Amino acid sequence: MDENRYENPAFLLVVSICGWVLLYEIAQELKKKKLLSDAVVCCGQNSMAIVVLHFLCFKIISLVGVVVYNQPRERIAAFPVLYEQGAWWIVYMFAGIIVPVLLSVVWKKLKGKQEKRYSVVK
Repeated sequence: MDENRYENPAFLLVVSICGWVLLYEIAQELKKKKLLSDAVVCCGQNSMAIVVLHFLCFKIISLVGVVVYNQPRERIAAFPVLYEQGAWWIVYMFAGIIVPVLLSVVWKKLKGKQEKRYSVVK
């Protein structure tokens, strides 16, 4: 499947349906867990910020690593990430999701306050 060649259309159909059912069941389970459901909804509502800012937010983790390991600052320019071994992917994942969502939520709140401040009262 990774080569985008399907020698058996029946296999493609079965695998596609199984994938859809799996995602549907995961969504049904997520609905039952309020905190997790709210987190997924929040990520969905701020998905544009995540897409736009996640590579930039990776630089925060690279900067922390460069400072901690006393490496040259130029290493921060590594793309997309500086550290690939071990559990760094977990830290990068959280930074690439949580920081953009927080920035987006703060931006929306500030923008909302600014609009209320300058709105005309009738």
